[in-house]
This record gives sequence, C-alpha cells and structure tokens, in this order.
Amino acid sequence: MANQKQSYQCFHDAKPGLCIEVNCVNWNHLQPTDLEAIFGKRSSSILAARLAVTDYPEYQRLRLIAVERHLIPS
Repeated sequence: MANQKQSYQCFHDAKPGLCIEVNCVNWNHLQPTDLEAIFGKRSSSILAARLAVTDYPEYQRLRLIAVERHLIPS
C-alpha cells in the first residue's frame, strides 16, 4: 500500500484551509485583502452580516482566519 501523506502543516505553519499563501496546499483560496474587506478596520459590517446570514459555515471559517490574523479580537 502506498504511503499517503496528509497535508496538515505547510511550510507557512498553517492548518488545512487556513494558509494565506496562494497555491499552498493549505491555501484558503482568498486573497490577503479579501478578509480585510470583510473584517478589517476599514471593512463594512454589512458584508460580514450578509455573509453570516447567507452562508454561516463560510462566515465562521473566515472569522476564524480573521481572528488568527489579528484582524478582529478573539
């Protein structure tokens, strides 16, 4: 049986789906400015509220990334 390696930690020390480096195995498929547009200091709370209503699991995922990047308090 072939040895299958799970890609949990990447070279950027990010968990799966949480890396901000484009094309990394754990890339979150967002540009660095995407999170800032939703959760950053100059963001619109309307965008975050709309995302929370329309796609709550995605909102939770993005909010966790924003907390880890210190864009919003935990």
